[in-house]
Amino acid sequence: MACLFIVDDQPDTHIILARLLEVDGYTVVGAHNGSEALKQIPVVRPALVLLDLALPGIDGLTVAKQLRINTSTKHVPIIAMTAFGGNDYRTQAMAAGCSEYLLKPLDFAKLRGVIAQLVLQVA
Repeated sequence: MACLFIVDDQPDTHIILARLLEVDGYTVVGAHNGSEALKQIPVVRPALVLLDLALPGIDGLTVAKQLRINTSTKHVPIIAMTAFGGNDYRTQAMAAGCSEYLLKPLDFAKLRGVIAQLVLQVA
């Protein structure tokens, strides 16, 4: 099954998402901040990145932009996860290179569907 990479600074969110996705058969790895993510993602080469936009240090929008610049990660789908609603923030996330934008608290059924769809597009 595909490898997914979670970037979220909230340990509880990280653990819950990882367990949920592992039950679905995915291999899950991750980072708790943008710097770690930018170092690890090109090495891990995941099928998809779940990216919290509100990260300490390097924020999620910057991480997404950097992943799009890197030749080894530019085609990896990115799902932006945030508690910040509003069209402006969504527009910024999509302009940064995110493939999808989901609001927290996450609807797990919707998340599963979006992940399955994006992973199939890349495969």
